[in-house]
Amino acid sequence: MNKFFVIAGLIFASCASTSSAGKSARPAWVDKPESVFEHSRYLAAVGEAFSRSQAEANAFSNLISIFGQRVESKINAVETLRHEMRENVQDFAVSKELSQAVEISANMNNLIGAEIKDRWEDHISKNFYAVAVMEKSQGIRIYNELIDANKKVIEKNLAIAASDKASFEGVIKYRASAKIAESNELFVTVLTILGGPNRAAEMGTAASYRNEASRLAKQIPVRIIVKDDFQGRVAAAFAEVFSKDGFSSGSKEARYELNAVLELAPTTHNNKDLVFTRYALNAKLVDTKNNVVILPFSANGREGHLSQTEADQRAVRGVQRAINEEFAAKFSEYCGF
Repeated sequence: MNKFFVIAGLIFASCASTSSAGKSARPAWVDKPESVFEHSRYLAAVGEAFSRSQAEANAFSNLISIFGQRVESKINAVETLRHEMRENVQDFAVSKELSQAVEISANMNNLIGAEIKDRWEDHISKNFYAVAVMEKSQGIRIYNELIDANKKVIEKNLAIAASDKASFEGVIKYRASAKIAESNELFVTVLTILGGPNRAAEMGTAASYRNEASRLAKQIPVRIIVKDDFQGRVAAAFAEVFSKDGFSSGSKEARYELNAVLELAPTTHNNKDLVFTRYALNAKLVDTKNNVVILPFSANGREGHLSQTEADQRAVRGVQRAINEEFAAKFSEYCGF
């Protein structure tokens, strides 16, 4: 499956800067950061701790809190953005400034565009102080660009989905767009607080994309064929996985087929008090329209009991467990969950 970049939260960044560590005089910013970093140009917050690194982390955390609880709770996924910028250069074309800021963010933990501007150690209390600062004009520029880049990817996703909506690919593109739109909603919040334009009306909402993905999924059935199934339990397990992800089990006309072969066989073991059943499941999810195997899957193992009948039952339960856990995880990942 194609990879789509998903920025699931606010991006991090930090830079080293000047330091007042070791200076005896208490800097004015320790008690009143706006006295040094004018509010008209900057957002600033101070952190305090018994170590320099924790003071910096606290400063960043306090700066994040200025943007509100919703933004604060969603800060993550720097590595995702950095990876996707490398893997999907054509989709995510950004300026050198933003690219460098994201690279810096790989090793630091805070808002992109923010930096530690100064540090101070109080030799009497043994406390460390740090001030985290974001220049508003730079932040506005960066977050405008992030929003624009995300919008372009969403537009491309929707164009692909429109060309083949009755497909897994269409559902995947809408789900990916929902995640990107959620990120943009956070970026809009940050941009507005920095004094930039409110761009919320420019884009679709994450909820609208998720709803469309769910609507499309309900219209896409999957035909399930299991050779030598055991009382229909293997087919039922696959059907449950598809149902949880919003799809239904389908008829012969279904575009997608799950073809599987189940093998159960008694086997010997050194333990003479028990009998064993070996199981093997080989399956593949196929797009019959394009004659492509979307997702291969296999599971095998052995289960034992005092009776062969119960050993068979345990083996089937092992197959069901593999489908409900391993296959379900692979299918959900494929579908963009």
